[in-house]
Amino acid sequence: LFLAKIMNSHRVDHSGTIQHSTQHATATIETATMPETTQDEEPRHDLLDKIAASARTGFDDILLFNSFIKTGSFDSGIDSLCEYHANLMALHGFMAGFQYVVVSGEVTSGDLSTLQQAAVAMQTIGFGMSLAGTFISLLAMEYLKGIREEPPELQVEGIMKHFSFFKLSDLSAILAALFLTFTTNMLLYEQLPIWLCLVVHGITVALGLKIIHFFKTGIVDKQTYGGGRRLFQYRQRNKISCGPGDSVEVQKP
Repeated sequence: LFLAKIMNSHRVDHSGTIQHSTQHATATIETATMPETTQDEEPRHDLLDKIAASARTGFDDILLFNSFIKTGSFDSGIDSLCEYHANLMALHGFMAGFQYVVVSGEVTSGDLSTLQQAAVAMQTIGFGMSLAGTFISLLAMEYLKGIREEPPELQVEGIMKHFSFFKLSDLSAILAALFLTFTTNMLLYEQLPIWLCLVVHGITVALGLKIIHFFKTGIVDKQTYGGGRRLFQYRQRNKISCGPGDSVEVQKP
């Protein structure tokens, strides 16, 4: 009985060793047959190709691309665009209300000089731009929220199609701010001495140049430094041509 137990235990150990060796060999074969991929390489997808082939590569393209890479859908990118337009609409509302107060106060103050008339005209234009930007952002939010649960093909096609219209909200906010800045500097001559007006002009120009420099280094150049964005790496790695407009034929590798 003692010898039988020893032999039985030996068979169990030997069988376990063989089973373990077989599993290890199978895992080794499966690992060897798997294609070599790196963590930084994104999977190829037709919609990603279309985004990468766009000549614009605006912030909407970048948000959609990164959203699909991270989550496998474009919903989080659409949520980011909705949040962006919500903040932009709040800015437009603030600018429109502020400019309306200024314009109404100038108009009811009585006779206006030529300088004041020019300032009121520019402020009125700025008020109209802010008001238009509010409606554009409102329409953008309604459209984006409406396509959130739709097929991804419709989401990409729709956002890329209407991007130029939605971009007008950005441009109207910039122009409204510029008109407000110009008119404020113009009206200084009605209340302050010339030397002080020139000092304010100098500070305004310096701040404007600083903002332009940050826009260049923080918005434009961030596309290239540090190895470039994933979108551009994807385009270069898959050899996707980028021509004018959105109707670019994608060159498959």
